[in-house]
Amino acid sequence: MTIAVAINEDRIDPKPEAGSFPDLYSNAEEAFDAGNYAEAFLRSDAASPMRAMATIMCGAVAPGLEALDAPGDDRARLCAAYGHWCLGSGPAALAQLASIDGGDYGTAARALEALVAAPEIPVAVITMPGGAKAKGFAEASGFDVKLISLPPEDFGISWSELWAKNGGGDDPALIVGIDAFGPYFPAGLGSQGAPVALWSSDVDFFLASRHHDHASADIITVNSASECAELAARYGCRVASFPGHDSYAQNIRPGEAGAGDVDVLFTGRAFASYMRDKAQFLFALAAHDDPDIRMQFLDGYLSEDEYAERLKGARIVPTHCRYPGGMPTRTIDALRAGALVLTDEARSFGDFLGDGADPFTPVSGDWMAGPKGGYAAPDMDYVFWRSPGREERYLKFCLFQSLLAPRQPKPPARNAVPVELRGYEVVQGLRVYTRIANLNAANPETAANYNYAAAAAFYAAILAPEKIEFADLALQFYGAGMEAFPQSLMLRFNGAAVQWCLGHKNQASANFMAAIEDGSQLEFDVARDAPLSHRVRAISKLFPFGDYYGAAAGHDGAGANPKSILKSGAMTFLAADALDEGRLDQALELLDAASILFDRSAPVWRLAARARAAARSDAASVRQAFYRAVNLYPGELPGLLKIGIEAELGDGRDAEAADILAKWTRVASRVKTGDGTGYGVSPETLSVAGEHKTLLDGWTRSLLDRILDAGEGR
Repeated sequence: MTIAVAINEDRIDPKPEAGSFPDLYSNAEEAFDAGNYAEAFLRSDAASPMRAMATIMCGAVAPGLEALDAPGDDRARLCAAYGHWCLGSGPAALAQLASIDGGDYGTAARALEALVAAPEIPVAVITMPGGAKAKGFAEASGFDVKLISLPPEDFGISWSELWAKNGGGDDPALIVGIDAFGPYFPAGLGSQGAPVALWSSDVDFFLASRHHDHASADIITVNSASECAELAARYGCRVASFPGHDSYAQNIRPGEAGAGDVDVLFTGRAFASYMRDKAQFLFALAAHDDPDIRMQFLDGYLSEDEYAERLKGARIVPTHCRYPGGMPTRTIDALRAGALVLTDEARSFGDFLGDGADPFTPVSGDWMAGPKGGYAAPDMDYVFWRSPGREERYLKFCLFQSLLAPRQPKPPARNAVPVELRGYEVVQGLRVYTRIANLNAANPETAANYNYAAAAAFYAAILAPEKIEFADLALQFYGAGMEAFPQSLMLRFNGAAVQWCLGHKNQASANFMAAIEDGSQLEFDVARDAPLSHRVRAISKLFPFGDYYGAAAGHDGAGANPKSILKSGAMTFLAADALDEGRLDQALELLDAASILFDRSAPVWRLAARARAAARSDAASVRQAFYRAVNLYPGELPGLLKIGIEAELGDGRDAEAADILAKWTRVASRVKTGDGTGYGVSPETLSVAGEHKTLLDGWTRSLLDRILDAGEGR
């Protein structure tokens, strides 16, 4: 079902839009057989054997086995055997398997018997160098695990070469990819003998750069029901949801919940333009008009110890996930700490967590009325296992999945080596980006080779801006690529964006115009044509990456066309240039055209608000652009504060102007950045707020006075 949310144009009222995900199953049984255990759990009756089996497969193994009690058919017996194996009870597992004689599950039962009886199962786990998420696998009981990482100089080697470099020996029974992608996997990985399992997250953000990885895998494991359905609709391999697997804070111990010294706590990335749905959700909470609610929003990441300590003092932790039907990592961490989870999801996993009150609190209604002492949960370790048991259970989960589906044909060997902008240290990052650029440049058979080579050089230029040769190299790769593949839309768009970032505005404008004028004829493939990283701030200010990702992956609730978003983005860059140079009529014309192609681009409406204000357009049109920009992405509010307030005051709408200032004030007082500064607090916003402070009274005015006093003291 497609769901679109109307964008308010007369007040700040951001509302996340519900995504539209494939519905592949007519009932819980179909979902279970397909590997979507989260969906099977959510659709099954509480007392049914199907609910018990889904509980086992989602990670609550012991409670699921207890509920299943006496399995009534071979499918249930196979599931029970898997559960006993996870708990380390080999005899109980074998007893269940012995009663499966032939039929649909006979082959899988015999294969599982061999695994259960094996003294050690050889496994290879591939991760990035220093990958913290893979360390626990080395201690998994019952497995002989080789942890393998490819340094940049080994990118592109074959599996046989990699295996030999790591000691060789008998082939593994399973190859697992954890926190790795593209170049960190050997060439032809999917074509060797062992099944390949990948843990995948943020699949929409990295759809193109990890497409070949997913197409080469035998098993893809994900957290949520929606991720599982989306990937299963795209790939032919076994895709399984496992919501009980992942967690950030292993150091939160059971029973350590604090006294609730803060009502609402959020840590992590709060306001990022490429996650505007999360920003909408959190902004609405932070702007809540209640002086008695103690809120702390930390827009940034903490050390694991500090993160755990703060969680233990929280009563409510808000979580928003663009992929519903799962257990996001921060949800798991909150439950460990005894906090309630505030969510805007329609379906939650409260029943999954045992007896007692449901810890999931819907954001609608009186969400502050929950238990004052937090969530009196049982020990969460029975679901969210600690290392190395967690890793052992995951290996067994992947091996079990490998028994349930035949291996699929694999795609040809990877031609282009993908690149992603990641948080590398300078020396390591330059090694990675240089190697990827060279590998693609050595055999430029496709537009993707040029696209990835150029992007790698550009990321190196970002990492080491003093080394101008990388910027020059990026421009050369894009130039050569557009000459060799003039029909590639993504290559042209990315090349223009990099030219823009590096100050070559005339060349950039020409290529953006070509993308606009020839866009319908240019070639484009969402699964293979990778945009530049959303982490490049100069580009993310003008291009709605999150919307593009949702449209490309297919879960955009309004059914947007990714090609139209690219063309709208090209117009936005041109409009920004026109606006900066004072060509207001041209800017407004381009922005109108961009909004027709894609009307939910926050950058388009931010620029429209600026352009209409500069052109002295009527207050109503300025207000429309202002409210659309802020409601689409609330992170636009600080930069547009003056425009919004003055547009309302210009029409005699003092109460509406006061509402704008009040919401900025409450958010700025509750949301802190990494250095302790209020979110969106700058000399410019302080000046605007101080000029109009008489619009406010009561507790919000007191908040503003404190913000102004602190600003003057800096």
